[in-house]
Amino acid sequence: MPDQQTTPLFDQPDKDRLEALKAFELDPGSLVGSWFHRTTEHDGILWQGQIVAEPQPGKYLLHITSAADRPSGAQVILPLEAMTWHPEATDEWTFYDTEQKASNAYAEWYASAGTVAR
Repeated sequence: MPDQQTTPLFDQPDKDRLEALKAFELDPGSLVGSWFHRTTEHDGILWQGQIVAEPQPGKYLLHITSAADRPSGAQVILPLEAMTWHPEATDEWTFYDTEQKASNAYAEWYASAGTVAR
């Protein structure tokens, strides 16, 4: 039996990556399946969504469910380094194990900021 990383997520042709991940068990050694917020100090939450695949080691496919600068449903590939804090970073990434935890964090941010993510 293939390991979890090589097992196809699509067993039905009409499933998209988000749908396929609903039955996916999180691997503590991977970000695949994690929900995220990308924020900046001045703009608040810029992106929110889910990491849906790791097509190459250290490169992640992100499905963006809400964004200030991209259409909802857009997907982008980013290296891990782009999502990792460093002193010159202009944005910050926060990761969550479930959609509910990400939604709760958004609600807390919205209540404290009093603004809506674009």
